[in-house]
Amino acid sequence: MNKKIAIVKDGCDIARIIVGKPKGANYDFKFSLMENDYAVCIVPFFKKPQLFDVDIPSHWEITYHKSQGHPSPIIAMKHKSIDRPKKYPSVEQPYKTFPFENLLEPTIISEFPIPIFKIALPLTKTSSIYKPDITHHVLLDMQENNIAEVYLTNTKFNFETFTHKWPNISLGLSVHSFEFYATNDIKYTANKLKYFFPQGKDERIANISFPISDDVMITINLYNDANIITSIIKPQLTFIENEHYFGLLGHTTVAFPESDGKISAKRYAYELDLENSEYFTTKEKDEWYRWFNRCRIQLERAIKNSKR
Repeated sequence: MNKKIAIVKDGCDIARIIVGKPKGANYDFKFSLMENDYAVCIVPFFKKPQLFDVDIPSHWEITYHKSQGHPSPIIAMKHKSIDRPKKYPSVEQPYKTFPFENLLEPTIISEFPIPIFKIALPLTKTSSIYKPDITHHVLLDMQENNIAEVYLTNTKFNFETFTHKWPNISLGLSVHSFEFYATNDIKYTANKLKYFFPQGKDERIANISFPISDDVMITINLYNDANIITSIIKPQLTFIENEHYFGLLGHTTVAFPESDGKISAKRYAYELDLENSEYFTTKEKDEWYRWFNRCRIQLERAIKNSKR
């Protein structure tokens, strides 16, 4: 059972997420906006987001490749003329790789969902009306939302169980913006927090998941960012250099206020979560402490190198 995720907004056909053939537990993923015009934003580690320009974006598709045949995973844009030369005019350079040096493997063997990409939708509609295909598609209807942050996990992953086992990490995963996991800059999270912590008592859906094969599941943060309506004029895909995602995810600080409103102490999210003996034995706690400590060391080294 392999299905494509069809992203739909207001009845309009926006995009497809397509899973490729695996090598062990690692998969390729292709992202197609079909004939829709779109923009691509890339976020190298500890650098500002930047546009990745190509001529006629609707003639290109994007693939997150596992490391098979490459020293490490890559994300690249491929011109459709490679597969369909009669329909699309050829180009001199039909394959363009994003300038990311270090990416996580797109694997389903991970305690934490792997960040894949983010899509933001403008107010304007596309002209293509979605035609339902229950045999080949899993439908992601954006409804009132205009942002979808897409993560990879496996079909055994249960988000409710995850939130009980890792409450502080799962909260960070829900409320931090996608860009945070490459920039460590909280400013990208501000608009998302306004959605998840609104004034009043409106309920918000933090996460939805879709199995798209026997082993692969996509988990998605959906929300509405009012600023997007005025800041983009066409769908925008965002990809991040995500190697240090685990370090940033686990080392989000959690503050404890005193009765007078002052902050008395800060703890890392993973440290607080590992205090739960219902889910972790002493041995498991020690193993996770060592693992997160390695992630912290690698993160600090990468931040230091980025500033040279």
